[in-house]
Amino acid sequence: MLAPFYLVYATVQHIRADGTWTRPQFFLQPPDEIRPHAELLVQHLERALGYQPFPLELANEPVPGRCVYYYLKGGEPSLLDVLLDSDLGNLP
Repeated sequence: MLAPFYLVYATVQHIRADGTWTRPQFFLQPPDEIRPHAELLVQHLERALGYQPFPLELANEPVPGRCVYYYLKGGEPSLLDVLLDSDLGNLP
C-alpha cells in the first residue's frame, strides 16, 4: 500500500432508446442520487480503517515520463491516471 488514502468515485452510463449503452462517464464527486451511499462508504473508510481522502487537488497533476498503455489524450497522464492504471471511464 502506498498510503492510507481512499477515493470515492462514480461511473455512470445510460441505455439509449435503441438499446445501446452510452460511454461511461467518470465522476470524482458522486452524483446526488448516489451521494448518500458514498457518504456511508466514506464514514466506514475513515472510522474503521483510519484512511484519509485522496487530495483531489493532486488528481490532475501531470506525471512526466510515465507511460500508461491506455492513455491516448496527448500530453502527460495525470497522477490519477497513473495510480489507477485503467481508463477512468471504464472503472467498475
